[in-house]
Amino acid sequence: MVHSDKAAGEAALGSCPLCRRGELKLSYAEEDIPGFGRLLLLTYKCEGCGYKSNDLIPVKAREPASYKVKIEGVEDLKVKVVRASSGFVEIPELGVEIKPGPASEGYVTNVEGLLARVEEAASTLQGDREAEGSLKAFLAKLKRAMDGAEVFTVIVKDPLGSSALVSEVPGKVEKQSLSWEEAEKLRRQLVGVAFEYR
Repeated sequence: MVHSDKAAGEAALGSCPLCRRGELKLSYAEEDIPGFGRLLLLTYKCEGCGYKSNDLIPVKAREPASYKVKIEGVEDLKVKVVRASSGFVEIPELGVEIKPGPASEGYVTNVEGLLARVEEAASTLQGDREAEGSLKAFLAKLKRAMDGAEVFTVIVKDPLGSSALVSEVPGKVEKQSLSWEEAEKLRRQLVGVAFEYR
């Protein structure tokens, strides 16, 4: 459950950087996510070209961290996913990796909603004859996961500490601080400089 009894508002930011015709507006609302804390939900929108982008920022600074949860049934699909545009999401058993990019958006959902987003993205590949067989197999496995019949792991990492997994079941989510090196490697990927250094 998300509680929204805090600050909210809207501001005009000037002309849209994409179309240069419409006005870019920012809507914001402060939300309290139980188990995570307060965050600011941001929506940028241009009525001229339809551009829209969402993100979220924790009100208080958080440490770079990695969260991991094993999904073993339908009840576990309720685990909350708080993902900022700086968040990396992996589901190794399904071969899913969601990485930040220029069009990356922040959102608050649950594991079930995360899987629905993956399904929606995968469905855009339908019609590609080369990928058809592997896509069918992937979608079948994804459907089993969405039904709670597939055991899988969700991992969320954020070098800025803005993303997390949150469960009402104590001890269900494993949290680990990221080392400076791990966080720096992820931060470099955020700005498109993904290389190894020593």
